[in-house]
This record gives sequence, structure tokens and C-alpha cells, in this order.
Amino acid sequence: MKVNSSTCKLAPSKTSSGFTLLEVLIALMVLATALVALSGTMTMTTKTQIYQKERTYSHYIAMYRLGELKTEEPWPNTGTTRGSINMLNREWRWKQEVQKTTEDGLRRVDIKVSLADDEDYVLGKITAFLGRPPELDPRQ
Repeated sequence: MKVNSSTCKLAPSKTSSGFTLLEVLIALMVLATALVALSGTMTMTTKTQIYQKERTYSHYIAMYRLGELKTEEPWPNTGTTRGSINMLNREWRWKQEVQKTTEDGLRRVDIKVSLADDEDYVLGKITAFLGRPPELDPRQ
């Protein structure tokens, strides 16, 4: 049997497999959009984690300062005191405000902590009430 090569032609199949160029470009655009959104989410998550870590550290520093205040002087004077501390490889600023209360034997202490770079932005704040030590109480 002879096959005439001039009559054998390959016609495009109607069930061809593969993607068209347009389908590939649309898929790449969808993938690129998803990656940009994921990148933005990761950046925001990282910033939030850093912020929460700094807030936690500032709370530790405020508690540390309150502990110092309790051991330094038995009965703090009213007024504002400022200071700084190096902790966790960073410089932190604290501001302590001692106020009288309606009770003679109590003082209110507010301690605010911020980074040395931006003292106006308070990361942590605690409020405590200190009682007058019995040996300093004039009523006894």
C-alpha cells in the first residue's frame, strides 16, 4: 500500500491541550496580586509584633522603676521625676508623677515609659498607689 505524502496533512485538533497566552497572563496577574497582598500582610504583622514587644518591654521597665521607687525612698515626695535606663540594648525614658490623694496615707504614682528616640510617644504606663510606712505615719 502506497501512502501519498501530499494528501497527509495535519489539521489542528479541536481537543488540543495546553493554555493560551491570554490564560497564562491572567493566571500570572492573579498570582502577582495575591503575592502583593501577602507581602503587605506580612509587613503589617511584623510591625505589629515589634510594637507589641516594645509595649511589653516598656511595661517591664515601668514595673522595674516602681520597684526601685519602693526600695529607694519609703515615702515619695510629690512631683515629677524623669530618668533613663538602658535595658534590652535600647535606651528608654521614664517619667514618674507622684500625686497626693484624698487619703493622707496614700500617694498615687504614674510611671510612663517611652523610647529615647521619641519621648512624646508613650509605650507603657502604670499607675500604683503607695501607702505611707507605719514608722512615718504621724497618727501612730
